[in-house]
Amino acid sequence: MPGVAGGLPPLDQGPVREDQAPDGTPGHAGGTSGGERPQIDSGCPGGKRPYRDFGFPGSERPRSVPRAGARRPGPAAPGLPRPPDDGGAAHLPGGRLPGLVLPATDGRAVGLGALGPGRTVLCVYPLSGRPGTDLPDGWDTIPGARGCTAEACAFRNHYDDLRAVGAARVYGLSSQPREYQRELAERLRLPFAILSDTGLALREALDLPTFTAGGRTLYRRLTMIVNRGVIEHVFYPVFPPDQHAAEVLDWLRLQDPPQGEIAHDREGHPLSVPRPPR
Repeated sequence: MPGVAGGLPPLDQGPVREDQAPDGTPGHAGGTSGGERPQIDSGCPGGKRPYRDFGFPGSERPRSVPRAGARRPGPAAPGLPRPPDDGGAAHLPGGRLPGLVLPATDGRAVGLGALGPGRTVLCVYPLSGRPGTDLPDGWDTIPGARGCTAEACAFRNHYDDLRAVGAARVYGLSSQPREYQRELAERLRLPFAILSDTGLALREALDLPTFTAGGRTLYRRLTMIVNRGVIEHVFYPVFPPDQHAAEVLDWLRLQDPPQGEIAHDREGHPLSVPRPPR
């Protein structure tokens, strides 16, 4: 099968020491990307210009957060194949994240085994597209493959909402090189970092589900909720990806905060977390 037209950049370095950033400067685990983000055309749903090449219509930031359990509309891109629940993630809840340290788009080295207190939302995805670069042949026919950009935009739009209901941090993760991911993070103005696992080390440690496309082994889309190093909950399969952030938000709203923890906004100020009646 032909590879990606135009070629993907060479594989980036793999895991690095926990006390060192990918560029060799001191780093630390956890955290989200910061600093002023460039005001550029993001090219994605919710950005300045809808990026309709991915099959998901552009949309504005939601005016309100749907209540937990509310019925949602059908897939945003009718006709895309729904991924089956093949049991590939059934073994994950209750397990612990390994002590891997991965390079992040914000320049840090993130230790998965030392994420810190509170809940972490870890979104694993296969392959994000890039303007001017084709996706692997047959991408749209692979169940669950399409929609990585739309999913990232949804988590961007819901980021403050997720933090308000107890997500201490949010990360994306894929097997793409860090520089390739950094272009995505800057273009979409993501408020969270993306972790690069070019060697599929997390797959080896946790037996994560993968698939092959364009001659490359890629992660299947799933999201893990990690609480004090333990995988508390897993969303798998994920479909449709553009509605997944709201699905995670609904789940978090029904949970009690971890003992001794309270939610904070991105500046670190404590938040009052409203809970729906049970």
